[in-house]
Amino acid sequence: MKVKWDKADLLKYTEIINEGLITSLQDINTKDDIETGFHDITAVITKATNEIAQKPKIRKNKPKLKVMSDEILKAIRNKKSAFYYWKANGRPTDCLDPFLLEKKITTQELRKTCRLEVAQKRMQERNEIIEASSSNKTLFYKLINKQRGKLSRRIDELNVGDNIYNTPEQIMEGWKIHFGQLAENTLDENFDSNYLKNTENEYKNIIELCNNLYQNAVSYVKWDNSFSEDFFKIEQGVRQGGTLSADLYKLYINPLLNFLCDSGLGGKIGNINCCAPTCADDVALLACNPLDIQTMVDIAVDFSKREGYHLQPSKSVILPVKSKAKTIETNLGFWKLNDTVMPVVDKASHIGITRSQNNSAQTTVDENLKKTRRAIYSLMGTGLHGENGLDPETSIAMLRTYILPILTYGLEIVIPKGKILDNLQIQYKKLLKQILSLNINVADPAVYLISGLLPIEAEIHLKILSLFGNIARANKNSSEWKLAERQLQIKSFDSNSWFIDMKKICIKYSLENPLSLLYIEMSKGKWKKLTTTAVHKYWTTRINEEIMYYSSLKYIPTSLFKVGKIHPLALANSANQRDINRIPIRIKIATGTYILQTNRAAYNQNNVDPTCKLCDQAEESLSHFLLCCRALDQFRTPILKNIICKCSELPALQHSNIQLDILQLIINPFHYACSAESENDISYRIEPLCRQLIYKLHNKRYEILSKMDLISSRRKMNFKVS
Repeated sequence: MKVKWDKADLLKYTEIINEGLITSLQDINTKDDIETGFHDITAVITKATNEIAQKPKIRKNKPKLKVMSDEILKAIRNKKSAFYYWKANGRPTDCLDPFLLEKKITTQELRKTCRLEVAQKRMQERNEIIEASSSNKTLFYKLINKQRGKLSRRIDELNVGDNIYNTPEQIMEGWKIHFGQLAENTLDENFDSNYLKNTENEYKNIIELCNNLYQNAVSYVKWDNSFSEDFFKIEQGVRQGGTLSADLYKLYINPLLNFLCDSGLGGKIGNINCCAPTCADDVALLACNPLDIQTMVDIAVDFSKREGYHLQPSKSVILPVKSKAKTIETNLGFWKLNDTVMPVVDKASHIGITRSQNNSAQTTVDENLKKTRRAIYSLMGTGLHGENGLDPETSIAMLRTYILPILTYGLEIVIPKGKILDNLQIQYKKLLKQILSLNINVADPAVYLISGLLPIEAEIHLKILSLFGNIARANKNSSEWKLAERQLQIKSFDSNSWFIDMKKICIKYSLENPLSLLYIEMSKGKWKKLTTTAVHKYWTTRINEEIMYYSSLKYIPTSLFKVGKIHPLALANSANQRDINRIPIRIKIATGTYILQTNRAAYNQNNVDPTCKLCDQAEESLSHFLLCCRALDQFRTPILKNIICKCSELPALQHSNIQLDILQLIINPFHYACSAESENDISYRIEPLCRQLIYKLHNKRYEILSKMDLISSRRKMNFKVS
């Protein structure tokens, strides 16, 4: 380590060496004592040197200039020139030295010029936004109704206040007490009674009209198909979804939002106030300054006291989010709600989307996967579990209706990327494979080809484009529209802005520039058709191209892949459970994931004989199993003759010059469908026979192999006994 001795503390250095020598001194009698003493002295000197040496400063990469102009270039040249002359004259440190003064002056001029250019650019961008829009704002969020199973409505324990209810009768009584308290018109001591009296005097007619809604109104509790014995009176409250529900939400919430926005506190994007994003009564307060947060919380508390409602303490939490902006450090318990310390958490939910300190996309995906599993478990009773359950067409329809909205909820807002998206894609494909009863090693394009579904990435992109369509159709004075205009005009492709991610998606699907779409009036139906067509076209082409690279999918033609349409191989021709049970084996044969001896020999680490165990004549390949194995001839021949006879009766195959491949015909007869009519004929005449043949051969093969394994195990047991 290099030490600047002219600046080092020599007195401290001497003290450390003296202390070290005193502790390490010993008698020297042998050659080993000399060597040990030498090492001790070296260690003492090294320790003393490290103690007085100045630690090197860790240099950070200088940030690049945000702007560049001729004035800045000129200032940079002047600074470099002044630095060169100062260095050439021996780096003088005298504050009156002309070279040092010139170096400081040029540095100040460069910083001043940069600040002026940045400020000028910011003002130009702000003026353009202000001139193009006004300050009126509207908020629009669309919630996805989640499918909930019956079991989610059953509880074993209910907590109401300080009481716990366990039995069904007690739980019903607990619900009655809970709803009775909500419906009872009571004045809390924290409410502003003077404000309520003034309101009653000013709006007597409106209050009288609302009071008439509750005159002689009573209600019961229905729980587990039973009604409570006693009723409770309704003196306040509005039924969810009632006539006045939406209007009263606005009456209660909008004034609070106006107070918050007019205060000038909270977070801003440019000059656009984003301090309180709200959906119904779910309000989030945003700010970079902790003092602003406390002030806005006080405004909300004061408003609740005047309007006569309680804030939910369990949902009123503080979530610090890491950002590049500088924040003011606060002490523990800084934020308070009604003199109660608000808890600081690492994640919180707003409008059903889980936000976290570091990565909201990861947290949201994890929560969505948990909810998806619960939804699937709740639907297992209906047969949504793959083999021995519902047919693939019905299962895919249930997945699209009930599961997919839960899995993708909120991902159009917190967009998953990189490893997060890859993990979500893996879980989604795993779910599809389980529902279709496919092996885990099946080719990914086969999953989409059979199900007719899009990859999860495409589903998220459709939701993102749909959300942008809502923003583009919104009022130009709304916050969403102004944010879209600002971000698309200002932000570069390196930005993490949501609108830049959406712009990249538009480029991916060859859509028009989203900035120009803001100024084009387009109906919801037209925008949906435009985006859906572009996304479907892109993924149809991509999946068809990927199928060509998988040898296991050589028997499935790509021309039959249509988004939203399940492959004919997976369609049930009847409601017969026997026909449904044949589909999984049918699909495994078509996708090349049916395990035969040749597959075991190719992918097993041990030496496995690829010869067919049934006939012991040739390698057990797919063609051998379906056409040539002599052990299965008696089961194969009658059905195969029937298939050939039915093919000769089809008009589409009679008048065509196509040479039929029997193996292709058995695995996928739709390869020869040249029209919708011929596809329909194949589906009802040939496909049932092909399924019957494959399923019977599969059952007989495993029946024979099971008997052979049983005989082999008995022989081993007899050998051990003897």
